[in-house]
This record gives sequence, structure tokens and C-alpha cells, in this order.
Amino acid sequence: MLVRRHRKWLIPSIVGVALVALLAAGWLWAQQFQQAASTAKRAASSGVKTLTALDLTTAGPQFALAEQEFGRARTLLGPDWLQGVPWLGTQFAAAAQLTEIGGTAASAGGQLTDLLVQTTAGSAGDRFGTLAGLSASHLEPALSKLAEVDRRTAALSADGLVPPLADAVGELKRLIEPYQGVLAQADNARQLAHYLFGSQHRFILLSQNNAELRPLGGFPGTYGLASIGPNGFRLEKYAGIHRLPTDTLNLAAPEGALMNAKLRFRDANWWIDFPTSAPVMLKFWDNLRQPPVDGVIAIDVVTLQDLLTVFGPVTLPGTGEQLTKDNAVRRLTEFIEFDRASYGKRAKAEALIPLVESMLKRIENVQIDQLTPLLTTFNKLTAQKHIQFYATDAPAEAAFVALGVAGAIAPPPNTTDLLVVSNAMVRASKSNLGVSKSLDYQVRLASDGSATTQLSLGFRKTAETYPGLPTQLFCDYLRVYRAPGTTATASTSDGFVDRPEDGRPVFAKYFELAPGQQLSQQLHTTVPQALTLAADQRTAHYRLLLVRQADLAATTVNLSVTAPQGWQFSSGQANWRPEGGNPVTVQLSGGTASLHGTLDRDLIVDLELTKA
Repeated sequence: MLVRRHRKWLIPSIVGVALVALLAAGWLWAQQFQQAASTAKRAASSGVKTLTALDLTTAGPQFALAEQEFGRARTLLGPDWLQGVPWLGTQFAAAAQLTEIGGTAASAGGQLTDLLVQTTAGSAGDRFGTLAGLSASHLEPALSKLAEVDRRTAALSADGLVPPLADAVGELKRLIEPYQGVLAQADNARQLAHYLFGSQHRFILLSQNNAELRPLGGFPGTYGLASIGPNGFRLEKYAGIHRLPTDTLNLAAPEGALMNAKLRFRDANWWIDFPTSAPVMLKFWDNLRQPPVDGVIAIDVVTLQDLLTVFGPVTLPGTGEQLTKDNAVRRLTEFIEFDRASYGKRAKAEALIPLVESMLKRIENVQIDQLTPLLTTFNKLTAQKHIQFYATDAPAEAAFVALGVAGAIAPPPNTTDLLVVSNAMVRASKSNLGVSKSLDYQVRLASDGSATTQLSLGFRKTAETYPGLPTQLFCDYLRVYRAPGTTATASTSDGFVDRPEDGRPVFAKYFELAPGQQLSQQLHTTVPQALTLAADQRTAHYRLLLVRQADLAATTVNLSVTAPQGWQFSSGQANWRPEGGNPVTVQLSGGTASLHGTLDRDLIVDLELTKA
């Protein structure tokens, strides 16, 4: 009887002790997991901060610690079969995803840190070659991992998770948000790195002067041949554009191109869409029996000006004069057009060859403390189209376009309205100096999805004149590219003529602007499908792409959109392409949406409407 009584209490006691032990083990396991995850998170955060500050000696160990602790946390979660247990498995799976994403990101950070360590440790003159040589082992794998982080983070959901895990998912998404643009483009960057550093390539380097404005930035006074690949970067040749022989194509000049009766290589940057202009340039290049090339890189005088903010002043060739970021554009123009006027058109621009070669050498020998300013400046210049890339290789060109450095119009999916303003100097003149431009675009949406629009383009030229310039007139061939199907209202469109290009409606006119003058050009159009209506017919979407031209100054923009009667705007946002720069605020007031700013880069405006 006594044994039975003891047995009666023995089993519950054993179960109780086992349960206490299990809870204690679970608590201990949870503590260990939390400790590992917290340590990993702190180390990863420190790694990002120190890498951004280029403190490579600190960043490397921090990323290594983060990868180790994320791995330990993942091991503590146990075997994968636990993720199949109802409800509990969902929690385990989410925790596993978080640790794996963290470990992948830390590994990428470590590879990028080591890449910079080895690149900057090498001899100053061979840093580009060192970077190219490490692309396959460091840069490409790191970019692949960053792309994986982007994909896996986007797929994470907090639905059904316990509060601590749901909070962790939300925190991860918040931490990644500032780097979203970089992560989203990591795959394209990897593909481009594989192309550029996988084998040696040769590009035409086209140097443009925005003072004589052309659609792609300016008149190309000089050109070069640049070799890029695993053997590093080398400028093979740099010469005045007039040193090239005359082509035998004898193509007729396009409508509006008043510079010459025939189109020549030096004027082939006639289309603001770089993927349209570049193949024409390459057609001339082949006809001129020049060395084979894999594409074109177009830079302009603003590029040189902004590089001076990184490397400091340089000496103007043949003089003791200092060229700075503040006097570069005007002084270079005067130097070529006035100081060198007696040298002849072939030799004038070639005076700058030592300056350009010197600047390229500074880039090759960049110091560690100059690296962040250089990358920041490079991102700004490509975003504003002062540097543009074109490759004959289709996948590489697609990557250039996706990264926003190809100078392509390339409307994003679901674009309903397009506005591209292209100004082109068509007289021998550098008179874009001292010219400011403004854009006022008013859109009135209709219930059938169409829109009537009014575009006002303002031009103002200072009264100041510039010694040595052949003419002070701003002689502009103005082209406005619009969305497919857009038509102009002839009676109110101020002399614009319809001259479509590549299937796009284009409206063009010529005008002149003297020093001290200002004027406005008006274009009225109808856009047939400016709104995308949802299936329920109660919501709609308007998407406008505003394309920036590479110019000496950004254009000021005023946009006003009016909703159809019985509709109102529910949300609005304006995003730069590529991402970056100061955000543009969209003001909503019932049936009106508006924004004001400067067109620092391409701008995508999205407006959502609902039926009132």
C-alpha cells in the first residue's frame, strides 16, 4: 500500500522535475540565443559605421565577429525539421531567416572591407588594377550576398510571429531601408563588375563642354581611348576632336541641326537618349577606321569641376594660374576660346590634355581619405548625367541602364506621362554660360483618363558678356519629348513643330536669346492615357517621368496636377532616379497635387487618386 502511495506521487514528481529542467534549459537556450544575436547585431552595426568611415582596421574584426555570432545563433536554433512543427516551426523559421540574413550581410561587409584593405595597401599607381584583380574573389561575391539580403528581407513577414520576433523583423527592415537603393541594384552592379573586370575592354572617352550645350551635355572638343579591365585602367590616347579624319558616310544633318550640312562624329551626340546617340557615334567611329571599341563614356566640364572639390586646385596648362571648383567652367571656356584663339581649332582644345591626364592620374592614385568624397562625387555626376556609359554588350548595357548611369530615357513600368526637355546649341558659340532655365508643367486630368497639359519653359540670360566668344546669342534648338500618343494643340503651342523620333512624339522649335533677355516657350498638348484606372473604377494612378538634361545648372521645376471632377488625390510621392539627393515633397490638397524644386536628376512622380 505504501509503495502504491509513493508510486502515485513519484510519476508526477518526475514529470514536474523534467518540466522544470526543460523550462530551465529553454530559458538558458533563449538567453544564449539572445546573447549571440545581440552581440552579432552590435558588431554588424559597428562594422557598417566603421566601414562607412573607412576605418578598415576596426570594420574587419567587427564584421568577422558579427558573422561568427550570427552563425552561433543559427546553430542554437537546432535542426531544420523543427521548422515543420505547427506554429512553433513558424517562429523557428523566422529566427533562422533573421540570423542567416545577418550572417550573409556581415560576410559581404567583411569581403568589401578586405577588398579596400588590399586595394589601398598596394602601390598607388596600381590601385585600379588591384581592384580589378580582386573583383572575382571579393567584389562579385559581396555584391551577390547583398542582393541575397535584399531578396530575403523583402520576403520576410511579421504575420503570425510572437512579438519579439515580429519586432526583430520590423527592425531589420528599418535598418536596411537607408541602403535599399544600393541593395536593390547589387545584382546589376555584380554583373557590371564581372563584365568590366573579367576581360580587357576599350571605350571611347568623349569630353564635352556644356558651355556649348548639346543634348548629351555639350560639344565634344576632345576624345580619348580608355582601356579598362583586369590589367587596370589606362588612357591610351587623348586628342582634339578635329584630329579625326573626315568620314565617308556623309549623312545628312538631322532636322534642326544647323551646325553643318552633314552630320559628323563630333555632332553625333544629337539625341538626349544616350543609347540612341552612342550607336551613331560608333557607326562613324568604324567608318573612320579607328581601333575597335566596346562602347562610349561621355564626360563633361562639370565632371572636371566637381573632381576639383575632391583633389583640390590644379594648374592651368602653360600658366601659373590655379584652376578651382569655383572658376573652372568659365575659366576653361575663356582659356580655350580666347587665350588659345590664335592656335586654330585643332590645337585649342588639346591644351587641356595635360590637365585631363593629370586628373585621371589623381583618380588612379586616390588616397584613402579621398575615397569617400570621390565615390560621393562620382555618384552625383552619374546621377546628373555628367558621366554617361554605353556598352555594345547587351547585358552590360542593360546593367548600365538599370543602374541609372546610361543616360537613357527608359520610362519605368506603368509610366503614363513623359516629359523630356532637350536644349541644343546650334551655332558656333559657348553662350550657355549665364543661362538659367525653369519648367512649369500644369496637368489637368479628365475622367476618361486623358489629360490636357500646359508646359511653360523659361529662359533667362545674364547681361554679362564673355570676351573671345564668337557670338553672345543663346541659339537653341529646343525639343520636347512626350509620352506615346501625345498630340499638340497647334493654335496655342507657340510655333512648335511635330518631329517624332524613335516612335516618340517630339515637338521642336528654334529661338535665340540675347544677353540680358528672358523669354518663355509654351507648349499645349493632350496625353491620351495619363491615368491608369483600377478594375473597380474607383482608384487610379498617374505616373510622370521628368528627365534631366546634363547642363551647367539644374532646371527649377513647378508641377501642378488637377484631378478629374469627382476625384481626389489620396497619396503622392516623388522619387529620384537613381535614388539619392534631397527628397521632393508632394503637396496634396483635395483635387490638386503640386511640387516645387530643382531637377537635380531624373524624377518619377506617382499620384494615387480615389473617387470622392
